[in-house]
Amino acid sequence: MKKESKKNDEFVAEQIWLIRDSIQELENLKDEIVSYLVEHLELKNTEDHIWINDAKGAYFNIVAAWQMLNSCTRQKPEEQAEKAGNSLEFLKIAKSHLGQSASELRALNNTEASRLEKLWKETFEKCHHSISKQLEQFLEKTEGKPPTETIAKVDENAYTLSCAVCGKVAVVILLRKKQFVYSGIMIETVIDTSLAKEVFRLLDSKDLKGLHSYLKKDIQLEEGMDAYCLKCDSIYCSEHYTTEEEWDEGFYDCTYGTCPKGHRRIIHD
Repeated sequence: MKKESKKNDEFVAEQIWLIRDSIQELENLKDEIVSYLVEHLELKNTEDHIWINDAKGAYFNIVAAWQMLNSCTRQKPEEQAEKAGNSLEFLKIAKSHLGQSASELRALNNTEASRLEKLWKETFEKCHHSISKQLEQFLEKTEGKPPTETIAKVDENAYTLSCAVCGKVAVVILLRKKQFVYSGIMIETVIDTSLAKEVFRLLDSKDLKGLHSYLKKDIQLEEGMDAYCLKCDSIYCSEHYTTEEEWDEGFYDCTYGTCPKGHRRIIHD
């Protein structure tokens, strides 16, 4: 049994090590993009140029994600989840930089930039997918029984909303020291206290759809609850509600959320 376990560990380590080949492809393409931008934009100083830094950011955070993943094979089981979680965070940052740098290439609107953008996305996705796939075995499993109650009342001025898949708390809404706070899967903000009375009534009524609609009255939550899927009428945590940022010429545009059933909507604009 020990021999089989050791053999399996060696196989996993080998598969993780092989991802370096895809990362090398990404590095080569990163260098090509940087050279192209320097020439096309006639840059003399590349150190602080945001477009150069975005391309580098996508690459270096992929490298960091791989390094954290690779370290999992040398950790005790109880420490692997922490390293895997760190890797996951680096992947999220890398994807954000990828979106920015791809939009910047698109803004140049020429054949060579379009070619580089296409290759950049494809090569990045190859690395991202390979790392994500290997990470699954090290991450803490949160799949469990859905909560019996999505909305839980902590006290008179505090409520939690739990994920319909795993029961993990995804949203906290509370009134403390005259501040009305909403904390979701990507948005944490202070909202208009004049909404508190009706928000608490809707929470007590277990009316997610009504709550989502009502919260849109606040400018900080113009897309409603970021953790809520209107078509499912359900709440999802950050693990089960996939988020994807959209960029336009390197500037943030919006974030889309996709629930486990494939329903997609803008959750932040």
